[in-house]
Amino acid sequence: MKKWIMVLLVCGLMTACEEKKETPAPTAFDASMISTPAESSEVLFFTKSMCPYCNHAAAYLSTQYPDLAVTFVDIETPAGWERFLETVDALKLDTRRLGTPLIVVGDRYILGWSTEEEKNLDALVGPLLK
Repeated sequence: MKKWIMVLLVCGLMTACEEKKETPAPTAFDASMISTPAESSEVLFFTKSMCPYCNHAAAYLSTQYPDLAVTFVDIETPAGWERFLETVDALKLDTRRLGTPLIVVGDRYILGWSTEEEKNLDALVGPLLK
């Protein structure tokens, strides 16, 4: 009986590993990606009204890139929440680690905000302005 359980367990693990191989990992932004153009030049900015990090990121965007076309999506509205979920699903993000701000350009994204993310955003949107 123990042998059968072990065989089933091993078969189950092999199947699980095969399925994970088919699903590509999400593409978080990495500065080494800047030479590769994004699939889309649309900049989506998912935000919440009371999020201080969203406010800091929005202020940075508006001061550093005043001519950049950015679509702000308030996830506190039904339509915004739906678009957020669609985008999260398309990017195959881990739904246990979601938050705002989420800034998306094509298949690349920045989740959260810090001084380091400012540099990543500069590298991400820089090619869009050329």
